[in-house]
Formats: sequence, structure tokens, C-alpha cells
Amino acid sequence: MSRCTSVRLLAVTKVFQPGTSGESAALSNLTVSFESGGLHLVWGPSGSGKTTLLTIVGALDAPTSGDVTIDGLSLGGLSEPELCRLRRHRIGFLFQRPFFFPGMPVWDNVSIGLVSDGFPARRRREIAAGWLERLGLIDKLDRPPELLSGGEFHRVSLARALVADPDVILADEPTAQLDAENSTNVIAILQERAAAGCVVIVTSHDPTVRRSARRLAQLDHGRLIFSGEVSG
Repeated sequence: MSRCTSVRLLAVTKVFQPGTSGESAALSNLTVSFESGGLHLVWGPSGSGKTTLLTIVGALDAPTSGDVTIDGLSLGGLSEPELCRLRRHRIGFLFQRPFFFPGMPVWDNVSIGLVSDGFPARRRREIAAGWLERLGLIDKLDRPPELLSGGEFHRVSLARALVADPDVILADEPTAQLDAENSTNVIAILQERAAAGCVVIVTSHDPTVRRSARRLAQLDHGRLIFSGEVSG
């Protein structure tokens, strides 16, 4: 399949509760590009706009002003059905607080997005099992998510983000709740996807992730204060 080569934010501003006493700008006139090839790290303190950036790139929210493009395609020009198709086929999202269907086996939760593409249950289970094995979770294949530990839950969420082979991978704190061994494995998988031509954007406070990233976009109070190669 043809891979995405670039994601670009053009003068993006995101204001929550505009015109009220609670008005706050999560992102302010942000222009930054993310290319395929290596890990892109969005770095900054809590409240700096990192997660908001990911949700806007992932078409889960719209900017107040400005635009996001994927390979030159403006997300602002797409209808909601077109955005749904984009999210389903081209974007994989690792949430900090993912939702899974309780009582449904892990493999089914991981691969549920493939149902609308006509994948039969047996094939969905095979694809999910491949990623769960890579993430050290093959023994959790048939377990319901409510019986998972926090770290297992997080890795299952990553498996779901990867299962459709997306062009753009957005990972919010991908090593959160993980021990050193699992963190190393998760970072290696994300680097592998980047090397395969995906655009991989991660947010993190983890110095290990920073050392593994190729480029850094540093935010402070919603403003871009640095964008460039990681220098340690």
C-alpha cells in the first residue's frame, strides 16, 4: 500500500470554551511538520497541548483555526463520513485511557475495527494474535479486558492501534505503566513502523523515548518553542 509521507499543521489554534470565562488556548498558531522515517516526539509539561495536538492530527477534534494536512489532503475539507474512513483506514491511535468492550475477548476488542472492512472472525483473530504476540500478550488472547493489569491494558491498546496497518500512528504516552523490558519492546515496534514508512508521532515524558526519537517538537503553553533533530 502507498504510505503517508507527511503530516502538517498549518497555523493551528485550538481554543476551548471560547467566549466564556473558562476560555483557554490549548494550541496557539502552531505550524509544524512530521515526516515518515523516524519517531517524532512531542515533548512538554502537562497541559502544554501535547494530547490536543494528537487528537487534532487524528481527526478526533477540529482546530478552532488553521488546518491539518495528510499528504497535502486538508482535513478541514473533509465531510464527517470521509473523516471516519480516514480514521479507520489510515490512522492508529493509542489513547492514555482507552475504551474496550467488557466481556469481549481481547482479540475481538483489538480487531473490532476490521469488522466494517469485511474481515471474517477467524482472520481478525489471526491478525490480532500476531500483534499480541509481538507485545508479549498472546496468552491474553481470549481474556476479557477487565481482567488485564494496567500495563497489559496499555499494550492491548497499542495492538489495536496497529492492527489495521495504518499510515499514521499517534501514541499518547506509549510507555506509560510499562516496565523497562516492555517499554523497550514498544519503542522498537514503533521505530520499526516508522522505518516501514509510517508517520509515528508520540507524546511522552519518558527520557528513554526521547533518546529513541529522531525529531522533537517541544511545546510550552500550546506554543511551539523548538522543532528539530533530537540532540540528547
